[in-house]
Amino acid sequence: MRKISATGCVDGIAIGRILYFKKNRARTEEAAGEYSHRSPAEEIERFRAAAEACGAQLNNLYETAQATVGKESAAIFDVHRMLLEDHGFLSDIEEAIRIKGVTAERAVSLVKEKLTERFLSIKDDYLNARVDDLSDICMQLIGHLSGKSTPFPKLTQPVILVCDDLLPSETVSLDKENLLAIVTDHGSANSHTSILARSLGIPSLVGVRSTPDFDGRCAVVDGEAGLLILDPTEDVLSSYRQKKEQETKEFHLLQKLKSESTITADGIPFCLMANIGRPEDMAQVLDLGADGIGLFRTEFLFLGQDTCPSEEEQFLAYRS
Repeated sequence: MRKISATGCVDGIAIGRILYFKKNRARTEEAAGEYSHRSPAEEIERFRAAAEACGAQLNNLYETAQATVGKESAAIFDVHRMLLEDHGFLSDIEEAIRIKGVTAERAVSLVKEKLTERFLSIKDDYLNARVDDLSDICMQLIGHLSGKSTPFPKLTQPVILVCDDLLPSETVSLDKENLLAIVTDHGSANSHTSILARSLGIPSLVGVRSTPDFDGRCAVVDGEAGLLILDPTEDVLSSYRQKKEQETKEFHLLQKLKSESTITADGIPFCLMANIGRPEDMAQVLDLGADGIGLFRTEFLFLGQDTCPSEEEQFLAYRS
């Protein structure tokens, strides 16, 4: 038996076999080479066609997410669409193609590297986690350009998915019926992947240094304790099965309480309000049956931008 400490992103217990999957993003990005044999105008045309196809794919992802995790969590993909429509992001890629003579794939990678460095230079966990969104949209663009991607294998039986990382678009596309837990090498509790996993109620860990020999092994994921237990003993399995059973009972009890009125012991009704840091948090607030928002950390709308959000942007955030 081996215990591995990690960061728990979503509470819960999962017991099952591991499906280990290693993605080779570098190979996908480098598939087309660095310098293009096409003219810059032809490369830009390729890029614009890929961006259009990516936009259509994001619309499909949004519909899938809305059906599985609700409208508020699906708004994560609105962030991706905003990035895909951002003039500065698009013009930076086209400028790299024009000036450096690189392929559209390489231009996307160069801009991703530059923006990633900028995001990570800001000492803020929330903004650092937005690197995942940037990586997601860039990998989708490169996938459309190269015609090559590294899709996850179809989940034909219940598994604990262990991989190097998991992007929001990949998370929402997985078969939730056979996904017991998510364990990744990279990521954070603030990432959109973690938000989606939380909305789906899937126990999740990040910060595990996984290796191919994890594949097929029996394991326990303890999201609350931040533990991955490989090859658990019968005693450990028995203990966690009991915890899982108790957890399931408590979950069903709490589900019943969500629809109950909030009222004091002496009969006085009151509003149960929640605190949020960003509009996406509303998914969990609504799911837990809160009556409204008691505090919105509005400074998060201002962080990580070169300019202050416009009145219209703030209005839309408040309205949502």
